[in-house]
Amino acid sequence: MSVTDGVPQPLLMQHEDMISKVKARRVPLPDPAVRRAIRLAAEAIEQDLADVVGVSRPTISRYETGQREPRGETRRRYAEALEALRRV
Repeated sequence: MSVTDGVPQPLLMQHEDMISKVKARRVPLPDPAVRRAIRLAAEAIEQDLADVVGVSRPTISRYETGQREPRGETRRRYAEALEALRRV
């Protein structure tokens, strides 16, 4: 078993995973209507955004109507995709 600074490597990886998940939950997102407005302003279709985020087209629709909120790494990818669309 590999040890880093006295902490077994598998335990260290578990802590890093936990920290990554906590940070992903803190990623701010605009209100659902603003999410849709960002996508439409960039002339992107739901499927294009879904492909980038790694979810289905109906899931993007649910994010934009407030029926569902992305979590974890999906939330981070969605926030990054929206930010990229804002710059278009």
